[in-house]
Amino acid sequence: MFPFAPKALRRAILRMLDSGRSMNAYEVAGCCFSFRPRCNPGWRMPREAEVVSVRRALRYLIAAGKVRTCGKSRRFPHKRRCFNYELVR
Repeated sequence: MFPFAPKALRRAILRMLDSGRSMNAYEVAGCCFSFRPRCNPGWRMPREAEVVSVRRALRYLIAAGKVRTCGKSRRFPHKRRCFNYELVR
C-alpha cells in the first residue's frame, strides 16, 4: 500500500493522529495498514516491516515539527523504543 509512497504514509499517519488521542507506533501501523485506513487502535497487530516504515515516517514528521513524543507507551512498557506520539497543536 505505502512501499513507494512515503508522502501518502505520512498523510495517513497525520490523519490517524488527528483523532485527538496519542498512539504508539504499533497502533498507528495497525490503523494505517488495515484494509481501509481508519482510526481503530488495537484492531490489527502490524508486521515488523510495517512498524519500521511507520517509525521512519514518524521520525521525519518529528523533524518537521508536526508530531511530538509524549511519554512511554503503557501498552508495551518493556520495549525501549515504544513512545506515544501526538500532533503538535
